[in-house]
Amino acid sequence: MYSSNLHLKVLNFIFSCHTLPESELAFKLLHLSYYFIVSLIENFNQIKSLLQWHIPKMIHHIKKNVGCIDFLKEMYDNNKTMLYNESAVFELISEICENIENEPEDSYYKSKLLDFFRYLIYCNGRALKSHQIQILKIMQDDSYFNIMIKIK
Repeated sequence: MYSSNLHLKVLNFIFSCHTLPESELAFKLLHLSYYFIVSLIENFNQIKSLLQWHIPKMIHHIKKNVGCIDFLKEMYDNNKTMLYNESAVFELISEICENIENEPEDSYYKSKLLDFFRYLIYCNGRALKSHQIQILKIMQDDSYFNIMIKIK
């Protein structure tokens, strides 16, 4: 009985991290918590509908590579309910672009953030043109200098 509610304790820890932890141990625990939730989604896909309402409490964690972007990948992967909520998707795209802009050019996390766009532009093998257009618009926006990689 106790082990069946373990995910609730993990979620409560994630929610309690209103800011990113400064201590290395707490930072690693947050990362492992996201890893646990991602594994849970991979094994029990039906849990997506329960977790999608908690995304606003977690979105601020995408500022650092603590696993939130991996959680979002699992949540948005072929999830029509979430992908067709265009206002939430466009807000997420803007948030991710802001974080990409703040990452150094050689950052591995920057590539993970860019890779997340793949999950937003396809649903069950079909292209979502409005999302593709929105991402291209933002990436071509002159206010972002660090999104596109400069080719020399």
